[in-house]
Amino acid sequence: MPKRTRDAAVVTERNTPEGEAWLMNEIATIKPGLIVFDSIMALLIGSMKEEEPWGPAKVMIRRITSMRIAQVWMDHAGYNASKAYGTSTKMWEMDTVARLEKISDESKAFKVTFADKARLRNDNNFEQFRSMQVEMHRGQFVYSHIENETNVGVTRFSLRNEIPKTINDLIARGEAIYMTGHDGKPVKAVTQAAIRNSLKGRGLLEVDGNAVTKKARTSLHRSHKDLIASGILAGDDKVVWVLP
Repeated sequence: MPKRTRDAAVVTERNTPEGEAWLMNEIATIKPGLIVFDSIMALLIGSMKEEEPWGPAKVMIRRITSMRIAQVWMDHAGYNASKAYGTSTKMWEMDTVARLEKISDESKAFKVTFADKARLRNDNNFEQFRSMQVEMHRGQFVYSHIENETNVGVTRFSLRNEIPKTINDLIARGEAIYMTGHDGKPVKAVTQAAIRNSLKGRGLLEVDGNAVTKKARTSLHRSHKDLIASGILAGDDKVVWVLP
């Protein structure tokens, strides 16, 4: 990839029309296979505590994805180091969310986990999403998987992202229920039970024996309520559907 230098005068925030136009010109010139955005707070204008500044970035992310260009968006942790700073809507467009955490003040190694989101994880590549410890050794990064730790415990945030995708997958498999929505228009709904069974079958809900645990059921129920309150889903305790 040719090396490019940026004149400070043309550096514009990527969530503005001018910034996006600049980026698209760079893409047309360089034709990259991967773009690393480092970092969200440095490249976008506005407070990352709110959803509005991220809105234009979501549209741009989809545009770049349609060009079959991979993207890595670097972000910072908030006061709670286990979560990204600001609005969680930043992660909605992502296939994978990797969290890097320091192990201790005395160690140069850090921990990488994929528990927040791993949309592309399946039975064939599950090992790639195991938690790992990474450290510098003789000038190179080396890693080792962390034993006795799994990534099947999915957070409520992760479920918020997985539920709409699961609904669409179930509809594509012919499990849709054709009914009338709250606005009187026809919708394709799926049962809450079908969603739960699909998430369970993919290892995304904690189980005890063959039954989903009470904790996982509560997290799933709250995730459904969050999605309905956000205007992403509609429905009731038995069936739900994705809003357009």
